[in-house]
Amino acid sequence: MKHAARIFFMATLAGLPPVQVLAEDGAVLITGAESPVRLEALTVTASSRWFEITELAGRVMLRPEEAGGPVLFPKRGQEFTPGETVTTGERSRFELTGSEVARWRLGSRTVFQLHKAGARLLAGTALAMVPEKARWTVETFGSQVRLGEGTWILQAVENEGVKVICLDGPSQLETDVVLDASHPGVATQAAVRLKPGELIFIRPGARGFGPLVTIYLEELLATSRLVGSYAKPLPQLTRLRNLGIAQREQLKAVTAALVAGAKGSDGFDVYLPKAPPAAKSADEPKGE
Repeated sequence: MKHAARIFFMATLAGLPPVQVLAEDGAVLITGAESPVRLEALTVTASSRWFEITELAGRVMLRPEEAGGPVLFPKRGQEFTPGETVTTGERSRFELTGSEVARWRLGSRTVFQLHKAGARLLAGTALAMVPEKARWTVETFGSQVRLGEGTWILQAVENEGVKVICLDGPSQLETDVVLDASHPGVATQAAVRLKPGELIFIRPGARGFGPLVTIYLEELLATSRLVGSYAKPLPQLTRLRNLGIAQREQLKAVTAALVAGAKGSDGFDVYLPKAPPAAKSADEPKGE
């Protein structure tokens, strides 16, 4: 949903009486001089600041920003007001679209608040499509990350940090880092540039970035409900799939590593399942 405001001017020209400002076919006509001066209408588009609910399924609830407000059940096409809290149930879908590029998708059992400069992800997972030259700030209970242009998947984890996966890049992340624990209010910025298929953990308490892990982007795109379960595909889905294919070709070694949840304060858990025993060849001598 696009909102526009036309701005009209009142002015005086040096040595002339006050001018009149008229709207004429979407333009501004300034009179008072010997020849009227025609200006194009100045339109301010706020589409990047407002989001519309473009898809939802399952149990989705909204709670207004005001404390004690009633729980609402949103509808498709409804404008999403900044400050509202949305909660999704099991296997629910919820999508907010601000423009052709700006977009949020929420996973199951997610608690999410949208703000003018970003969002709060209090539980669950979200997909964020950040437009060109924009930067969105995402907060959890214990951490904060600033997303640069690109497509991201975020997960609020158990220790109040957040896991971030880059789907489309290279793209930049920023977070705050407290260098001196005795001065928690004094922080500096840390930045990292991620490639598609890279996952990084943002430690809670402004403690910077954790380890970086490469995941299989092609498999993630094929299995993630944030990517594939919606009626309308992501605008750049073909590009994402091509990036997944390119990553597969670039990876030389194969691992069965599984990235799991984060229970400690330093990072996330990576499990390496044991490889199945190799079958013996028919020509291999048998032991006694």
